[in-house]
Amino acid sequence: MQDRDRRLALNQAIFREVNDRIAEVATGLVNPDPVRYEFFCECSDTDCTDRLELTLGEYESLRSNSTWFVVTPGHDIPRIEQIVRRNDRYEIVTKLDEAGEIAAAAD
Repeated sequence: MQDRDRRLALNQAIFREVNDRIAEVATGLVNPDPVRYEFFCECSDTDCTDRLELTLGEYESLRSNSTWFVVTPGHDIPRIEQIVRRNDRYEIVTKLDEAGEIAAAAD
């Protein structure tokens, strides 16, 4: 894996950590699950400021796999990840090969 691809995988791990904190705070609120919360796009672009709406259940499902990340549609990088789910609000990508190992280790 190239150094650039390694950095891209690590960038996504940082955005996922921020989203984990959002989920922790939202879990403490009294709102029922159908409420959507704003999470950050977990793409590799450090300049991306896109927000994605997910319920806590959707986010918890995503986090059940340490190599999955939520991104804005079109923010995937096919050489290091593959789209595993998509809807009109977001895509879930899985890291491939060494990028997947980096994601799992950073989880």
